[in-house]
Amino acid sequence: MENKTHYKDFFKSNVLTDGDFNYDQDTVATIVQVADVELDTRDGKQMTTCLILDGYGKPMKAPNVVLKNCKTALKSPYIEDWVGKQVSIYVEKGLKAFGGVHDVLRVRPYAPRVQVDLTQYTNQLNACQTVDDLYKTHASFSKAIQDNPQILGLCHQLKEKLEK
Repeated sequence: MENKTHYKDFFKSNVLTDGDFNYDQDTVATIVQVADVELDTRDGKQMTTCLILDGYGKPMKAPNVVLKNCKTALKSPYIEDWVGKQVSIYVEKGLKAFGGVHDVLRVRPYAPRVQVDLTQYTNQLNACQTVDDLYKTHASFSKAIQDNPQILGLCHQLKEKLEK
């Protein structure tokens, strides 16, 4: 996408808007925190639940639909489990609300498909000399890497080989 200026850049919003994201494709972002943030609104200051995303200087409003989709995508109802996890953010176009039609930010109800280079992990597992080393090495990986089907398959193969 060529570098163009979205008209909402002139609104000086204190939260992320559809103008901060690509209209044509999802953006994968990492959740840093879920928090109630005091925002300036037309009606004065108001506490609003927001997602704080890595690499973005402003929070993203998180109405119930966003929170429910995070729960579904990340397979946990607990916001503490969401920290460090990635979600797919997209622009929902044409939402009718508050007497008008708006384009708003939403989170997909499924985890983004992100290619992860597993080379370093497979190399570490292949270097294990005992089943105990294999367990310790596997346990040192992040939960996402531990649960990766390729890693689990390799662990199973190596365990059988090391037990012989």
